[in-house]
Amino acid sequence: MTCAVYGPCGTKNSCRAVGARPIAEGGRRRHLALGCARCTEHVCEKCWNADRGLCRQCAPDLQTEVEQARAEGEVYAARTAAAEAGAKQAERIDVTTQRQLVCPQCNSETHGGKFCPECGHKVSAPATCGSCSTEIPVGAKFCPECGTPA
Repeated sequence: MTCAVYGPCGTKNSCRAVGARPIAEGGRRRHLALGCARCTEHVCEKCWNADRGLCRQCAPDLQTEVEQARAEGEVYAARTAAAEAGAKQAERIDVTTQRQLVCPQCNSETHGGKFCPECGHKVSAPATCGSCSTEIPVGAKFCPECGTPA
């Protein structure tokens, strides 16, 4: 006999391996295989829903399905709450100020800090022109907009 879920009797994943009850038939022992009227598969007693008279694939245990749905709902709610909390934290992050991510002195990552964590070099945000308030690129000696010395 072969269980449609666990495979043929005697294999590692067979109904015998998962504890299905053997029955005697004609002097030899075999495992109970029940035929589902809906899908016509033969399954062991562990895969049979006796209350419904169908295999568990066609008629799952309702309480098990309810508990699974409840667990899925909890996971969904937790993920949603975590996403909302992350969005609130992101509101406090300054996303408009341009940051230098690599130290011009030692080429290490600065992670947007004001100082390089490797060499301590001051890595500041781009300076602004005192005359016209335009951003002055790093290393520039004059404002690209009005020509004022940096």
